[in-house]
This record gives sequence, C-alpha cells and structure tokens, in this order.
Amino acid sequence: MILAGYVRKDVFLHRMDPRAKLVLVFCILLLVFAVYDFAYLLLLLLLVSTLLLLGRVEGGSLRRTLKFVAPLLIFLLAVQSVCYEYAYLVVYRVPLGVPLIGGATLLSFDGLIVGLQVALRFLIVVLALTFFTATTDPDKFLTGLTSLGVPFEVALAVNIALRFVPQVSKDVEDTVLALESRGVKLGSKNPIRKITSLGTVLFPLIVHYVCRAQELALAMEARAFGAHDKRTHLAQIKMRKADYALAIVSLTLTSLTMYLILTNPHLMNPSQPFLIDVWNNIKPILDNLWWTHYRY
Repeated sequence: MILAGYVRKDVFLHRMDPRAKLVLVFCILLLVFAVYDFAYLLLLLLLVSTLLLLGRVEGGSLRRTLKFVAPLLIFLLAVQSVCYEYAYLVVYRVPLGVPLIGGATLLSFDGLIVGLQVALRFLIVVLALTFFTATTDPDKFLTGLTSLGVPFEVALAVNIALRFVPQVSKDVEDTVLALESRGVKLGSKNPIRKITSLGTVLFPLIVHYVCRAQELALAMEARAFGAHDKRTHLAQIKMRKADYALAIVSLTLTSLTMYLILTNPHLMNPSQPFLIDVWNNIKPILDNLWWTHYRY
C-alpha cells in the first residue's frame, strides 16, 4: 500500500478542516525541499511521526507503507553513495588499472551523507502524505478544494486518486493469490525471475483498472456529470477557530524558519561540525584497511 486509506475516528485531527491540514502538509513539504541539514530533517521526521500518532493512523497501514517504500529508500541511498559527483571524502576508489572506470569514486562519505538526506526527504514526504490521506475524508477534501477555487473536474480527479491509491495494495494481493491458486509460481527468490513475473501480475491489474475506469465513466455519465456549471455539495464545511489557528501557525513558523536559515549562513548546516568529527574518527580506521591506497 502506497498511502493509507481514510478510516473515520473520533480524533480532533480527523475533525479538522481539510484545507487547514492541506496548509500544514504543504508547509512540511516546502521545508523538506528548502532545508538539507540532518538536524532539520530529523526534526521534520519527528513532527510527522507525532502527527501520525495524534491522528491514530493504523499501525498495519503504516507498516505496509514503510514496507513498500523501504526498497526505494535503499535504492536512493545506494545510488547517491556510489554516483555522487562532488565526492571529496573518498572511502573507496576504483583502481586505475580497471578499464574504463579506473580512478572513479565508488563510495564516499559525503555521498553517503547526501544519500541519507535524500532518503530522509523521501520518507518524510511519504509519511506526510500518509498522514493527510489517513485523517482526511475524501468527500470533505473535494468540497474544500472546490471552495478554494479549484475546478471541480480537477478536484474530482484528485479525490478519485485518493480513494483508489490505497486500494492498489489489496488489488495486488488479490491478483497474486488468484494467480498462485492457478499454479503460477511468484514466490521465487531469483531476482531475474521476480522481474519477469511482474508482467504476469501487471497485465491483469491493468485490465482490471481499465474496466474499473470504464465503469466509473459510465456511472458519471449516467448521473449527468458536467451538465451544469455550478454544483452544490450535500455536506458543507466551515473553517473554525482551531482550523484558522493551525493554518496561521504553520505558515508563520515556516516563513520564520526559512527567513532565519536564508539570512543566517551558520544556521544552514548546523550538523556539519558533527559530521566532520565523525569522518575524522573513522578515517584512521579506513587508513588501516587493505584498500587504503585506492582512496587517493
């Protein structure tokens, strides 16, 4: 499951206006891409984790989300660690005698740090979106988007995506079980066979979603979708004082944080001295390893 689906609960975060939560998530995503220091990213991860706890997001859904993104996080970390272009603190360099890639940096400490930062960013984005989808009623979100001036067609497309994305995991599980019950072996440990078996799962899924899209389109046409320019909503939402307070505090703190970081260079990377100390401590260990001479 990529994102957790909405489950109604009697929690104040569930009762808050979706527009206020949208502002909160927008501020978090803005800060994720505006800062790159470990200290700030860890604070944002702590904030998102606290929101997930306060929103009482189901542990099973959260575990499935983390299980889904874990391979992507490892891949991002590996790619950045190996392919970082501006490597200075080299851990391992390909020997010069190797054709074509001799002398290329294969692993660097600063590349590893950048990889961890990228992985943290991606994790925070996924958790922030999970918090929003798990605590926001899609119908209220649709009403909130249209009240902000978003065209109804666009708002409906977003609403449909929020409804169907959490269903992807269940559809994949049902398809795998159906194929395995027919004798198709999908649990192989061979990575090549796993990749080739993806087509066996993807083809029925694509057919299933094409049929579902056609059924949805027919249902919308049967209800005269688009016949009237002005639409009304059965459930109306209204911003309360707590909603305004959340939106104002989120925007204020985000603006203040970005202003302080941009106007004070020493605040842009406060964890750099700590990381330099870490490198100075592990460098003597690296110097005693058998591939030490490949680093220079």
